[in-house]
Amino acid sequence: PPRSNGENDHIAVLKALARALRKTEDAYLGIADKMVGEFPELALMGSCVLSMLMKGEDMYVMGVGDSRAVLATMDSVDLEHISEGSFDGLSPCLSAVQLTSDHSTSMPEEVRRIRNEHPDDPSAISKDRVKGSLKVTRAFGAGFLKQMNYCCATVIFLEVACDCWMTQLVMC
Repeated sequence: PPRSNGENDHIAVLKALARALRKTEDAYLGIADKMVGEFPELALMGSCVLSMLMKGEDMYVMGVGDSRAVLATMDSVDLEHISEGSFDGLSPCLSAVQLTSDHSTSMPEEVRRIRNEHPDDPSAISKDRVKGSLKVTRAFGAGFLKQMNYCCATVIFLEVACDCWMTQLVMC
């Protein structure tokens, strides 16, 4: 439930996080564009992103790729003992709660999403990978899957034919 800041504040924070990631990726791809002739491997590089922002009592988590945010929780009785400084006979029981969803071909909903977005491309998912290359279905960078101008660089680097595939980074 929204705190006193209101629902609009939450939406503004989420939009700001998505905008920050988009700007960072655009800057990275811009630099890669300028240097790809000298360093063709830049067209292949990408990364997962996991960030967390605390604002007051609110926690915002953004994940792209297959990195996971996991929250460890402790039984409230254990927390009371710890806050009192008493650890006698205490073996805290932690529970893990996964906060993010994996963006990989291991997740059936991600495979469906990719196939639905690219119905005319039978190789969108091949060998359990995006275009036969990446296990992750969303990533920062990986320009060869997002921009046509990276195909030549990819062909030079891999020395294989490049069947370019355009997609967009989807923020969650």
